[in-house]
Amino acid sequence: MPGFEASSWFGLVAPAKTPKAIVDLLAVEVANVLKDPEMQSRLAQSGARLVGDTPAEFRALIVEDRARSRKVIRGGGDRAAVAGTAVVSRARD
Repeated sequence: MPGFEASSWFGLVAPAKTPKAIVDLLAVEVANVLKDPEMQSRLAQSGARLVGDTPAEFRALIVEDRARSRKVIRGGGDRAAVAGTAVVSRARD
């Protein structure tokens, strides 16, 4: 599929009705962990690129990723397969 690009990401999510104060606290604590040099080193060794977005930025990434995945699935017809949040599409003949 022309222009298709695959990537993966990891993040923490909470139930939709989680109080904003708790989401904000979790975001601060995760950001603190990601600032730790030992954690940065470990994740860099695995090839990870640390981002540490705000909850709003992460939410936007999820929405954008879902929209892009829908386009790939619809564009791939019967050649597309979905596995979790990963989308795999074989090249058209």
